[in-house]
Amino acid sequence: MSIPKRRAPAGVNIDLPVTVRFMPEERDALIELSRQDGRTRGSFVRMIYLIGLAEWKRQLGIK
Repeated sequence: MSIPKRRAPAGVNIDLPVTVRFMPEERDALIELSRQDGRTRGSFVRMIYLIGLAEWKRQLGIK
């Protein structure tokens, strides 16, 4: 029996999703980019959030 592949990193609470709303063209881009990157939409949005959060903190000088 094989162990299913985890899509979320260990420790991520998968039981409490956060809903994000996108304009139709943003959603289309998200779907296409996540497909190109080989990720689920949720995984892709999380990755982009983490990159954006780091940049936002950098701009504000927050550690």
